[in-house]
Amino acid sequence: MLYRSALDLLESLAEATALDERKAMIQEVCQVPLLIIDDLGLNRTPPGAAQNLLEIFMRRYEKASTIVPATGPSRTGASSSGTPPSPRPSSTASSTTPW
Repeated sequence: MLYRSALDLLESLAEATALDERKAMIQEVCQVPLLIIDDLGLNRTPPGAAQNLLEIFMRRYEKASTIVPATGPSRTGASSSGTPPSPRPSSTASSTTPW
């Protein structure tokens, strides 16, 4: 298992890129059975961060588990799952359809 904040992971990848060690670091990150990237979107990211994250996600897809915890609702009011909040609370915990 590897637990890293998004900022720490992306800064390490930027440093590895500068040292011509990016490929080795990407391979290392992609080989762990469980990767947890915390605090994604809370800080400014270094240049190339989006490409690095996309490559990690694509290489790990259907091969290893990756968890990116939700930090709360976005500024637009939508939940972190991309589903808009219900105008009313549901009547039961299992209900997913608003009234």
